[in-house]
Amino acid sequence: MIPSKCLAQTAYHIKWDDMFSGVFGVSNGVKQGGVLGPFLFCVYPDDPLSSLSQSGLGCHIGNMYVDVLAYADDIVLFAPTPSAIRKMLSICDSYAAKFSITFNASKSKCILFWPRNCVRTIFQILPVFHIGGRAMEFVRLYSHVGHILSDDFDDVANVKRGRVKLNSQINSVLCSFHKVNFFVQMCLLTIYC
Repeated sequence: MIPSKCLAQTAYHIKWDDMFSGVFGVSNGVKQGGVLGPFLFCVYPDDPLSSLSQSGLGCHIGNMYVDVLAYADDIVLFAPTPSAIRKMLSICDSYAAKFSITFNASKSKCILFWPRNCVRTIFQILPVFHIGGRAMEFVRLYSHVGHILSDDFDDVANVKRGRVKLNSQINSVLCSFHKVNFFVQMCLLTIYC
């Protein structure tokens, strides 16, 4: 997207090869791939993350308090009870209303970590959680920043993902450097895989 001059808001048009779209206005958001984006994502969500941490609604895992994991716009909330997560989601909704941002409920997921000795039945009723006035879907597996969380604490999905990624990297190196000697290939595999 290429910025154009505009008085009330930033105006953009899209360039594709040598062709340009019509001009359209953008009044909020961060340009995809912009150099300022990562910095702003470190600063912008700081207030709601601090509010969530100060609420004390998170989980205690051993001696560690865990309430929020965040990387850019990927945010994970941890809570020990349905009422605690509802209060945390309310904090997020209040922040969204105050600063005119939207949490996308269709991209937001819930995962319930079951105690190891708990027997699950198909008749168990899961609580309903809302963000931005819309219900969120429950899932059994969820990927956060490349790590797959499983509701039964199983790590099989992570191991499979890692194995596929490693095989892909090995094949890529061996295909790209198939004409070099074995010792150079081993060095490259050690560096890149």
